[in-house]
Amino acid sequence: MIPPKNKQVLIGCDIKNARLKELVEEQLRTIPDLRILMNEEEEIQPPDHVITEENYSRELSYPVRLGELKDRLNYNLSGRDRFVEEEVQYDLGTFTLLADKNILIHKDTQTPIRLTDKERLLLRTLYEAIGRQLSRDRILSEVWGYADGIETHTLETHLYRLRQKLEEFEAQDLIIADGQGNYSLKI
Repeated sequence: MIPPKNKQVLIGCDIKNARLKELVEEQLRTIPDLRILMNEEEEIQPPDHVITEENYSRELSYPVRLGELKDRLNYNLSGRDRFVEEEVQYDLGTFTLLADKNILIHKDTQTPIRLTDKERLLLRTLYEAIGRQLSRDRILSEVWGYADGIETHTLETHLYRLRQKLEEFEAQDLIIADGQGNYSLKI
């Protein structure tokens, strides 16, 4: 799923030192799509945290480095946070995908295979569509955020590299291409 283009982050700051408040506000205003509430505008909760993501799901405890705060806010606004995984294991037949660690484990030998973020996201996206095929455009959109009709070899390149990693286990056909631009998992 592609993050909405108008994603906004609300940040509340309760800073008593006027000069520090001014410096923080000046730095944060350089970030687009950021709404800042300073202590006189509204009551801010909780006062001992800086909340850096919608629905209060990410917090930074004080003391906060301004650079770290800016990096975190830019990350959240970029939409890259959709690539973060929880501790979930996906059963891919002869493999288990440990999504939070970017590792694919061969069940028979317990051999770990390191994956890139995109390889992991590609496998997870195909796993979520078990029983049906996904079009090339849909995969490019969901995994890389590309618009429909973009001419690129990104998917093919990643599939080639992933198949090379699986070759040792004679499982390079884990991802099936139908020749019509559709892909699915063979589980």
